[in-house]
Amino acid sequence: MAEKEKKPPVHKLAIGRIEAAIWENADQNNGVRYAVTFSRRYMDGDEHKSTSSFRLEDLTAVERLARMAFNWIWMVRASSEGADEAEVEACHGSLGTIDRV
Repeated sequence: MAEKEKKPPVHKLAIGRIEAAIWENADQNNGVRYAVTFSRRYMDGDEHKSTSSFRLEDLTAVERLARMAFNWIWMVRASSEGADEAEVEACHGSLGTIDRV
């Protein structure tokens, strides 16, 4: 049996060492579902490593990245559902602005 090829995330966001990866998955109804994972990069000697554990000082970045990921997914869904640009911008305004990294 051949191993299933691992797809890369469809979008990545980062603030400092904290990263959010947005994954696209097919659902049972031939639609698309999104999932978000968060990680923190660090050095262990000369080796780059990653963890899903966060320190107190990391939590504000995790919170901002969660909001940014939500906004990105929402914009992609609205665009794919045929909303015109004015509708997307009008609705997006009610969510707040997308933070830029």
